[in-house]
Parts: sequence; C-alpha cells; structure tokens
Amino acid sequence: MESYFNLNQVLASLSTEELARLAPDLEEVTLQANQALFRYGDSVDYTYFPLTAVASLLSLLEGGKSVEIGLVGREGVLGVPTMLGSNSATYTAEVLVPGQAVRVRAEALRKYYAMNDPLCPQLIQQAWSLSTQFSRLAVCNLCHHIPARVSRWLLMLQDRAAVDELHLTHEQIATRLGIRRSGVTVQLGQLEEAGAIEAKRGRVRITDRSKLEEVSCECYRYLVAESAWAYLQPSAPMPSLRTPSQYWPRQIEHSKAVLYT
Repeated sequence: MESYFNLNQVLASLSTEELARLAPDLEEVTLQANQALFRYGDSVDYTYFPLTAVASLLSLLEGGKSVEIGLVGREGVLGVPTMLGSNSATYTAEVLVPGQAVRVRAEALRKYYAMNDPLCPQLIQQAWSLSTQFSRLAVCNLCHHIPARVSRWLLMLQDRAAVDELHLTHEQIATRLGIRRSGVTVQLGQLEEAGAIEAKRGRVRITDRSKLEEVSCECYRYLVAESAWAYLQPSAPMPSLRTPSQYWPRQIEHSKAVLYT
C-alpha cells in the first residue's frame, strides 16, 4: 500500500516513518469522471492526494459559465486551505480524469499542521504552486491564441495523467479553456494533420509531444519549471503506471533549463 501511495509525489516525498504516521488518517477513494469534490462556497471537509485521477479547478460566473483556472493530479493536493482553517471553497474542483486518490479529513490535517509535521512544508509549497498556476493561466487565457492554449492544456493534462490517451470530448476542452467547441474541433484537426495527436470521438491520443511543444506557448515551460513537483525531494520515486508517458520525467528538467539558462 505504501508504494501505491507513492504515486502521489507529495506522499512520495515523505520518509517511511512519516508516511506510516499519516497512513491511519488516509482513506483510499475512487473518483468518478465529472464528480465534484467540492463546489464554490462549499465546506471543504477533505484534502485529496490524487494517485491516478486528475481534477480540473473551475471558476464560475453568473449564468453558469465557467473557465478552468488550474489542474491538479499526482504532483499535487486538492483542498490545502483546510490546513490553514479555511473551510469555504473559492473554486469548484471537478474530476476530469477518473481514477484513484487518497483523502484525509480537514480536522486531521489541521492536527498535523499544529504539530509542525514534515508534511506541512510540502502542503504550503503546494498552495504557493497552485497560486502560481492560477496567475499564469489568467495571463495565458488573455494573451495567447487558441492553438497555443489547446496545446498547452493537453501537455499539462498528460503530465498529470501519465498516459498518452486521454478520454476527452471537444465540449470538455472548450468549457475549460473558455472557447467555442467549433474552435477546439478546428485546432484538434490541425494538430492531427501535423502528426501531434490522433483525435477520435471521445478521446485524444498524444503521438508526438515535441510537436505539441512547438505549438504551445511559453506558459507551459514556465508552469513546469515553477510547479510543485520541481520542489519535491529529489529522492521521491517517479510513478510507475500501466501506460505512462515516456516524456514526463525529462520534461521537468528540460523546461527548467530553458527558463533558467
């Protein structure tokens, strides 16, 4: 079970003793597609550590329209503000890629925070990383064209899902990027013609990440370099999944080198 918990990079960064202390409070759960873990204004009762699932963080507008402000998967944590005593959600967390996660009750997490547990610095780093993602995506959605944003989003999602085939509809992509469905259809068609992806009904398979990276804006490289996984302990093992993307480990170091050299 410990090795399974290690699919989440925050849990993987803990020592065996630290994880053993936390394990009694962890509950393994299966997250279903489109499941709302919490909604804007809700009381946040649990913090989630995704193992194979990925959640989309949505900001809602009057009238029901929404736009994605972040993605969290195996590199991160959902519901970190509960540690600091904030029980009210400021966004909606909806499962985009179904899969496994472990969760801990908010009151238990605050107990660890009061004890200055080794987990707490990692969670604070997660909160910082997520705020960085929020601010960068706001800039990206305002300043960059649809092809770059679609490519950036596919790369981010693949990083977190760790698989090459993503079960997605054009409507899901359009909703999260705040663009028309017809625009998504056009861009996926162009990416398929370029050999970057294979798009079929209800799924997108990434066949050449390098071509996606060429189309993507600078925001992808920035977010990889500044994301939470760049700050986790170097000894943390990389997940081993059934159909992993071969590109995920190298992309982190490559993007950091691009930005900081």
